[in-house]
Amino acid sequence: MLSLIADSIYILEEVQEDDGVGLARFIVKDRDRYDAHLRDLARALMADVAQKIVIDRPAPAADPRPPVEEATPAPVREDVIAALPPADDEREEEWDDAIFTDEDEEEPLAPPPPPAPRRIVAPRPAPEPPRPGGLDIFLGHAQDGHRVDWSPGRLNNGHMIILGGSGAGKTETIRCIATELAAQAMPVVLIDFHGDMAATTGDIRSYKIREGGEYYFNPLELDPAIDEITPLRATSDFVDAISINFPTLGIQQRRKIKNIIKDCYRASGITGNTGTWERVLDFDDIENEIMSCEDEAIPAYLEDIFDYKLFSGEEKISIPTILSGGITHINLNALPENLRYLFADLFLRRIYYTLQATGEIPRGAKNEREKFRLFVIVDEAKLLVSQKSGSKTAIKAVLNKYATEMRKFGVSLILASQLIAHFNEEILANIAVKFCMRAENKKQAQENAKFFEVSEKDLLNFQPGEGILIIGSEKMNVRIVPASGRKV
Repeated sequence: MLSLIADSIYILEEVQEDDGVGLARFIVKDRDRYDAHLRDLARALMADVAQKIVIDRPAPAADPRPPVEEATPAPVREDVIAALPPADDEREEEWDDAIFTDEDEEEPLAPPPPPAPRRIVAPRPAPEPPRPGGLDIFLGHAQDGHRVDWSPGRLNNGHMIILGGSGAGKTETIRCIATELAAQAMPVVLIDFHGDMAATTGDIRSYKIREGGEYYFNPLELDPAIDEITPLRATSDFVDAISINFPTLGIQQRRKIKNIIKDCYRASGITGNTGTWERVLDFDDIENEIMSCEDEAIPAYLEDIFDYKLFSGEEKISIPTILSGGITHINLNALPENLRYLFADLFLRRIYYTLQATGEIPRGAKNEREKFRLFVIVDEAKLLVSQKSGSKTAIKAVLNKYATEMRKFGVSLILASQLIAHFNEEILANIAVKFCMRAENKKQAQENAKFFEVSEKDLLNFQPGEGILIIGSEKMNVRIVPASGRKV
């Protein structure tokens, strides 16, 4: 019954009665809608009772009538019987084996308990046809069975965060979102620090960055079509990224590295004139200068970059290819931890500059798909976000620096981590969608429960794939449909 009035109440908790029937405590959030639902429910119940009442009337003696046959019960419609919720162990198995039903599949008929009244819910609506120019990404189902979509083009921004502990289903959720986006011809890039984000099937462009690997990108390479990245700008960004990942690097050491890179540009004939930008600054030249530096600390900081040939290789990763569509998987798992974040930082900066050169998305664009040029998904995003700091001179991490600006150029950020505390106010103010899944321990539950205004017990007891979803001002419980239960 609660599903009929779900849009007018907040459910607080469920109480199990002695007869096995689950009752719920709730508060009313919309009195007019709640009263209207009660009136509709009363009329439906009266009509149902009236159908079942048979009135015996004495037949006239002069005109005997045949005996009244006993009325057969009305057939039970499949679409109005609510299936009983599965037990906890069944839910775990359902997520692991990906046995999920979607709107188009016929649901099995579950027999109601003999002593309990039949539970009637509104039938699940058929999926709506695609909206012309719309971008609706299927996530899963709400508690009442209704389909839940993420429509980033209808919100203030297309950014999302996904929170949850180990085993909560974050990775599977990321895979599902990426697959749904790619199915609608939207470009997706996965920045993967652990190597497990990409689906095992489908059309995925995968680049494994490792020692002596074939794939690379050069953060100091210039492009005449991107005049925002000058030799000075490229040098400054490179040293900023190094400073973030090597925070003990001193001011004088940073200045020395900048001067070495600027000298290498000049030696290669590359100046502020875009006509010289077709030339390529070879990282081997920078390595030779750095390793012969008088300050021994500088080679010690940077030798891993050169040993792993991080920014040189056989095949350059093409950002125009990434923007052309499909899923691009940047696998950084084979690198040392500090080099993973350095590579990701500089790669995201290059993506930003490339899209900045393309120009801003036109204001008031009615076609939601045209608002987005790229969806960037980052696991362990806390490592690319500035933590709270009282220092006014601290260098901003890449996601803080560009989270606000990126949406103007058509970038959607989907950031995953364990705790809401991993994202400071600057990031959270620019995130329209927040999804909190099961907490791994009580400490995680305490921190996340306060922000999402739910109980710690709820966050600890969620099944894999379940969570609290906030879209704009709306909050709901959602269960993600895993990849093997989708028709993509």
